[in-house]
Amino acid sequence: MHAHEEREWKTRKTRIDGRLQAQGWEVVPFDASRPLATYKSHAIEEYPTDNGPADYVLVSNGRILGGYSLDTAKQYPTHGSVKM
Repeated sequence: MHAHEEREWKTRKTRIDGRLQAQGWEVVPFDASRPLATYKSHAIEEYPTDNGPADYVLVSNGRILGGYSLDTAKQYPTHGSVKM
């Protein structure tokens, strides 16, 4: 892990994960073998997108609500689609 990646990872773990959890989101790593429908109130880490992995994708009852990447401060809105 490079210094930049380590800082980003540490920021996510120390600042963001707790905030997501406090709002009721369960933070979990991306698992390609797990169907999207099994996620109820989850923040999935490193979710693959057409633009590279989103740091977090928020999923409610199997539906992606949106995603976020700290690296570029990009938000990945979705409109009923998994592509971001």
